[in-house]
Amino acid sequence: MDEKKEKNKPETAVKKELFEKAELFDRDLKVIAAINKSVRGAEFKRIYSGKAEIDERNEKRFMAILNFFTASNAEQMQRIYYSSKIYDAEKGKAYAADLIGGAIKQGEDFSKQMKTQLKNRQKSASAAKGAAR
Repeated sequence: MDEKKEKNKPETAVKKELFEKAELFDRDLKVIAAINKSVRGAEFKRIYSGKAEIDERNEKRFMAILNFFTASNAEQMQRIYYSSKIYDAEKGKAYAADLIGGAIKQGEDFSKQMKTQLKNRQKSASAAKGAAR
């Protein structure tokens, strides 16, 4: 396909091509679109497209974003990761699984920490109200 036709290709055709090429589901494309519209969109695009340095730090950032937007769906995270330019097949699937598992664990730990802090604040507020009576 020549360059002129490529530029004029309808958005749905581009999405379909991406869908077929990377074996992404429609819900994966929706997650990618939501991320791109978010505050972290520019960072995600840079890493996803391979424009950012491919290192462990950026891989972990990428996974943290995916973990949040996929609600810790490991299979969906894996599909999107495999479709990205940051994915390196030479590192192997075990590396990808460890990366995904680590992001999910870190997200869970963060959630537990925030819940504990919220409970402690609520207890302090309740105690202060009781003391004021």
